[in-house]
Parts: sequence; structure tokens; C-alpha cells
Amino acid sequence: MRNTALINTLRTFSKQEIKEFGLFIKSPFNNTNQSVIKMYSQIKILYPDFDEKYLDKILLFKKSFGKIKYDDGFMRMTVFRLMELTKEFLVHVNLQSNNLLKETLLMDELNNRELNELLIKNIQALDKKIDKQKVKEADTYFVKYKIEYFRNDIKSRDTKMITYKDKLNKDLMVEQKNLNTFFFMSSLKFFQYFLNQKNFVVNTEGYPDFINSILEYLKNNKDYLNVPAIKLYYYMILLLLTEDDKYFFKLKKFLYKDIDVLSYYEKYNLIANLRNYAQRKFTEGHNEFKASVIEIIKFSIKKIY
Repeated sequence: MRNTALINTLRTFSKQEIKEFGLFIKSPFNNTNQSVIKMYSQIKILYPDFDEKYLDKILLFKKSFGKIKYDDGFMRMTVFRLMELTKEFLVHVNLQSNNLLKETLLMDELNNRELNELLIKNIQALDKKIDKQKVKEADTYFVKYKIEYFRNDIKSRDTKMITYKDKLNKDLMVEQKNLNTFFFMSSLKFFQYFLNQKNFVVNTEGYPDFINSILEYLKNNKDYLNVPAIKLYYYMILLLLTEDDKYFFKLKKFLYKDIDVLSYYEKYNLIANLRNYAQRKFTEGHNEFKASVIEIIKFSIKKIY
């Protein structure tokens, strides 16, 4: 059993998670199968080494179930059930670490049940939480889109009749803009990764769907560039596509001015792209980039690493 999916997954658990998973499977809400609990009680003793000689399935069966005759089908089913519970636990762990997603799922259920007053309170609380965030990633804008979607759904349940005097509510446009922001940010991030990979992978042809349309749209609708991550990826892509030095200096200015509103991944990405570009230009004989190489390295050590 050493290299089974179950053991390989449990190997990634922290000591605290091993303990919490034990409580998770003992809860009648999650599991009522006592065989699963007995087997896990023996497996967790082997954490963290999971020594192969103690993972022999017949030995593990005997330690878990005593004098009962070994049944391979029963053993397989018990391991399967334990693995399914492990996956459920990982979902639980992820939700605990992702408050925005957890709140969105709660609001989705409140909306389905048409619990309007409670939903409005949750929307207001989440709105305040998001406003306090300095770094807003793509997922944040997806949540903002969902918030507006729930707001508009509540309004759609209003019993008042709509007349010809009514106008399209501006909140519908806010909903659309947040969805666009999520889409643009995610697409640009992928395309920047694609272009960097294209430099190393042979026979890579074509571009991802819609990317040229997105770049053209952003060129003509620059208000989206007020979102730091969109601005970042937009200029990184233009630098990679055109190799125009002006985009290097725009990004360098962005690095020094706006780095605090970027996630760690985006900071790392920006610095890597700037370093690679400056180093290549210097190697090609553009000596004016030597200072930029040294400057960016010093800045990254001081601010990032």
C-alpha cells in the first residue's frame, strides 16, 4: 500500500491535519462506517514515515480487524471509502483557507432559498471585506461579479411591475464589468505564461482564443487598465510581443510604484520578466541595460526575497 493514492495523499498532511482528519471521519455526519475508522487508527500510527513493512495490506487488515479472516474485496472497499473521505476533507481544508469562495458558496445557497434579508447582510459584510483588500486577484473579481449577480437576483424577485419608465439598472453593468475583469485578468495571465513557454518549446504555433480581441479591446477601453493586475499583464504581453523598450520602462516604473498592490506570484513574475529582458538586451550589446539588471536584482532581494 506504500504508493497508493491514499498513502501518498496522507503523506502531504501536517501533524495537525492528521489529527483533524481523525475527528472528521469519526463525525457521524461525515462517516458511519466503523471499519474505516478502525483502519485509519492503524494507518495514522505510521505517520509520517509510512514504513513499507508495516503497510502490507494483510498485516494492516489484521491490526485493524483482529482475528477476522482476510477479505481482499472488503479491504479494497474500506481503502476506497477512506480515500473518498480524504478527498472530502481536502475540500474542507481548502474552503477553510479560502474565505471568499466559502462566502460565495454560502450566498449561493441563501439565494437559492430566497433568504433575502440574510443574503443582503452577507453581501454587505463581504463587500466591506473586499474593499479592505489591498491585493485583488482574478478570483476577487469573480466574487465581486457574484455579489452583483445576487443583488440583481434579489431585485428580480421584487413583486413591483416594471413599466416603460424604468431604466436598465446600472448594477447590471457593474455585474458585467466585474465578470469582464475576471475574464481579462485570467486570460492575460495565461497568455503571458504561454508566450514565455513559447520561447522554450519547439513547434508551438498560434495564439489562445480571443487574445488579439482582448488586447484590442483593452487598447480602446483603458479604464480596465486601472486594475493593477490587468495593467501588469497587458504591458508584459506587449513587451513580449513587440520587444519595444518603452514597455520595459513602463513595467519598471510599475515595479517601483505599485508593487504593494500585487500578489507574491505577480511580483515574482514581473521581476523575472524584467530581469530576463534586461539581461538579454545587455548580452546583445545594449550596455545601457547593465544598470537595470543590477538595480532590479537589488530591488528583488530587498523587497521580495
